[in-house]
Amino acid sequence: CEHIYMKNAIEKFRLASGMSFQEIADRCSIGSRSTVLHHCKGTRIISAESAVKYTHGLGIPLSELRPDLWPPAESPTPPEKEVPHA
Repeated sequence: CEHIYMKNAIEKFRLASGMSFQEIADRCSIGSRSTVLHHCKGTRIISAESAVKYTHGLGIPLSELRPDLWPPAESPTPPEKEVPHA
């Protein structure tokens, strides 16, 4: 059985930026490169604390890291603009 994983937001960022696991760990003050590797591969759940660190360090929205804790905001329909009467 082949293990296929979806690239999560951190792994997508890592691949796009060319940063190493260690560079991300250092930038985000995440414990170790091993922790970042497990987060990227989806073998360890990203804690709420780590999600906040990734958001501050990498700019990835919390809703992409932990949608169970921070659900994506539903895009509200913009209200009709009122036209001022002259």
